[in-house]
Amino acid sequence: MNASVFLIGASVLTVAGGVLCYLASRNQLFLARAPNARLCLLVGGALICVALGVLLQARSPATAVFMLLTLLMAVWSLLPLGLALLRYRKKGP
Repeated sequence: MNASVFLIGASVLTVAGGVLCYLASRNQLFLARAPNARLCLLVGGALICVALGVLLQARSPATAVFMLLTLLMAVWSLLPLGLALLRYRKKGP
């Protein structure tokens, strides 16, 4: 299989897992009512582990871990910021 298929699939899994882990936080701004935190962390962690397994098929272990953590860092940094900006625009200054 082509390596780009693995990379795209792993990216989607990583972003989904990162969003689910974010939803487990009490301070999340995505949903009005927080979902079950334990379930979100369990499924999000499983998706992240599967994403790491997929990345290991396409890249070396060090590169796969670096790619996974970099994408998770981007999701966990930009998602709250983007949601806060959207909420601010809806409420107005």
